[in-house]
Amino acid sequence: MKRLSIPLLALLLAAPTAYSESDDELLDTVYANFVSVYLADAASTLPESFLNSGLDPTDKQQLIEKWANDSAQCHVDTLSTFAQTNKVALSEMVADDGTYGLRNGVLAEYEEQLSSCLMEAWEAIGAAYPG
Repeated sequence: MKRLSIPLLALLLAAPTAYSESDDELLDTVYANFVSVYLADAASTLPESFLNSGLDPTDKQQLIEKWANDSAQCHVDTLSTFAQTNKVALSEMVADDGTYGLRNGVLAEYEEQLSSCLMEAWEAIGAAYPG
């Protein structure tokens, strides 16, 4: 009986690690997807007051990259929290391209957490969040 329990214990200890790596890969994909989306849409998303603020182009680009990275991290953090709180596997929500969807629509608590985080990302670059 002891011989069987040691390999079983090893399997049980290894399984959460493999699952976590899988989740980390999914979250990395979500992050990369949203960084590229935010960077691609910056000119049409950020307010004219920011885009025409007279900042040095290098400084403005650094702020745009910060905004894209922070905003993408908002999606990762909110999605991760949602999955843990609702005991939903990330693999059920995240597509191969890094987009994601929630079952039963977007919950108010999810939307509130995401909006609050995004507001901070906008404020960090000195722009007013439109949401």
